[in-house]
Amino acid sequence: MKAATKNERRDVMEAKGEELKKLGVRYCIASFTDINGVAKAKFVPIERFTHLMEGSELYNVCAMEGLTVGRDANNNESCTIPDL
Repeated sequence: MKAATKNERRDVMEAKGEELKKLGVRYCIASFTDINGVAKAKFVPIERFTHLMEGSELYNVCAMEGLTVGRDANNNESCTIPDL
């Protein structure tokens, strides 16, 4: 099976975002689990769905317990890239 191109993936994400809007969804949640098993999340307006799916939501992990290993002030941001 051929892997989707970046443009094909973006088209799928945009279509899913529109579908969610039509269903009345107003926000989506970018989330991950930290090293201690605690869920961390950010609410994102549905209008930013495609950007969220591309990893736009950044987290400053230096301020989060259990996520500072190997990080310093110059390398302190991470993002989530969700599955669709």
